[in-house]
Amino acid sequence: MDIDAVGDVDEQLEELEWFGRGSWESYRDGQAGAHVGRYRSSVTEQYVPYIAPQEHGNLTGVRWLEVTGLEGGVGLRIEASSTGLQACASHFTAHDLDHALHTDELVPRPEVYLNLDHLQRGLGTAACGPDVAERFRIAAGRHSSRMVLKPCWLEGRDLGVTSPQPLAPLKATVWVK
Repeated sequence: MDIDAVGDVDEQLEELEWFGRGSWESYRDGQAGAHVGRYRSSVTEQYVPYIAPQEHGNLTGVRWLEVTGLEGGVGLRIEASSTGLQACASHFTAHDLDHALHTDELVPRPEVYLNLDHLQRGLGTAACGPDVAERFRIAAGRHSSRMVLKPCWLEGRDLGVTSPQPLAPLKATVWVK
């Protein structure tokens, strides 16, 4: 269970930079080894080839995340409230991961799918062992979060214009569930 916004952004946005826990994936109940800092990666590098395809590449404690293009450095910046957020960027939809039995059945999509979570339950269920510890579950009730989405560009990049412009129109669609 999670409380999140899900969206897809243009395929030209492949590069990631964030301030939060990293440099590898982390979850609420497994983040002690992921130290807070500023990190860079790519959407493709966030994929973790688990034996059974599943959610992967989650980042916790994210204060800001930028998804930028390979050419021109123009992209999308997400800024979180003081509590931070959890984020994941992937070339696979949740449907892709849920319906593949093996990793060789997955075909990366050109688009980038962003999951921006306010809260996310810890990993695991009681299906074959103990349930997630109580402190990593999401309690019933009202939850609120704030995030700001805005255009961004890599500093120091000379685009030949007075204010940076995208090389091509950028697309972003966000669903809140």
